[in-house]
Amino acid sequence: MEIIIRQKRKLFYISYFLYVIATVLQSSMFTQYSIFSKGFVLMRYAAFVFGAVKVIIDLLQQWNKDEKPRIDEGIVAFFRVRTIKQICLFAAISVLLLIVSFITNDRSLIFVFVIVLAARGILMDAIVKKTLVLQLVVMAFILISSSLGVIPDLLFKREQIPIRHALGYTYPSVMVTSCFFILLLFLWNKNRPISWKEFLVIESLNFLVYKLTDSKTGFLMIAFVALVIWVAGSSNMHGRRDKEVRTNGIWQKIGAGVYDLLPICLVAILLILCITLPWEGTKIINKLLTNRLQLIVNAVQNYGIHTFGSNIEWVGFGGTTNTDNLLAEYNFVDSSYAYILINYGWIVFALSMFALVWCCRRIRNRESGIRQFIFAMVLVYCFIEPRLLELQVNTFLLLLSPLLNNRLCYRHKNRKF
Repeated sequence: MEIIIRQKRKLFYISYFLYVIATVLQSSMFTQYSIFSKGFVLMRYAAFVFGAVKVIIDLLQQWNKDEKPRIDEGIVAFFRVRTIKQICLFAAISVLLLIVSFITNDRSLIFVFVIVLAARGILMDAIVKKTLVLQLVVMAFILISSSLGVIPDLLFKREQIPIRHALGYTYPSVMVTSCFFILLLFLWNKNRPISWKEFLVIESLNFLVYKLTDSKTGFLMIAFVALVIWVAGSSNMHGRRDKEVRTNGIWQKIGAGVYDLLPICLVAILLILCITLPWEGTKIINKLLTNRLQLIVNAVQNYGIHTFGSNIEWVGFGGTTNTDNLLAEYNFVDSSYAYILINYGWIVFALSMFALVWCCRRIRNRESGIRQFIFAMVLVYCFIEPRLLELQVNTFLLLLSPLLNNRLCYRHKNRKF
């Protein structure tokens, strides 16, 4: 059994690492080499195969443990078996994602779904620790390659904006997003407040990246997260408390409800801002968000919201320095919530919101205040960046593995939600 567990763990990490490495490098200028671009595609398909094998092995092992119905109990009893219920669920979701993939010409969701399923039985803390090292190594590889001239460091200049370096990535904000999630991985793994020395190091590196990329939003988010985790040293934010204590009192209950429904709250805020866009106050917010609200409204008016998404040719700034000419045909939605709804359709959007609400509640009940804050920052950051369902940066998607593998098909005895 120990050998089987180790082999299954290897299968998962091979699948996960292949996908992360290939997809991160696809957001770098290594894509200018056709041989590398083809290699990244093959790596992603290989990741899918390894992940699928891990899922099949898990299901076979579970089938051997399940209590099988007697023949005289009929076909209905057969579908009450835990493994059969899971297979039916996985098949239904897979069919949905295949339809969406066919319509949108985007296979990322089905790849992510398989890898999240393959994470069954793997400790999240171990994944975070290994992912942190992997992300640092891949980023160092891209930065060094850019500095040595192996891949170009794209320079951007538009209107009053100073020179912006992409540092080997396709766009400056892509690099800053990687920095932001690397910081979150570090803080999740540490699970304690940072010292003033660590705070100064983080902010110094953050300022250096800001001077090179001029990515104000990323700079402010990194600075805010580091500040809160540093200040948390003087509070009990890093301690774990019982559910009954956390929800004792009206304000605690309100706070718990808001946290659980944070994805829905963010969607509601986004909807209100889009509806009130003609108002002067909202126009100011839209300007601060670099016209993100107007771009969402334009996308809804042009493409609508469909059941299984739309095949949209998104036009952003990535991979080219000719941003001034692109402004006339720029067509991209940066908010993850709006992007999922418009690009993948309302069914995928609804399922995503349900899964995120479940994840918020699980984290609030099981994790420290620091980790609760970190996951909240993931959701808030994705309000302005389309990274929510991108496993190559958002490792915290793997927190959904218990929901897909256990909660929807099996209720654990003597365990609270």
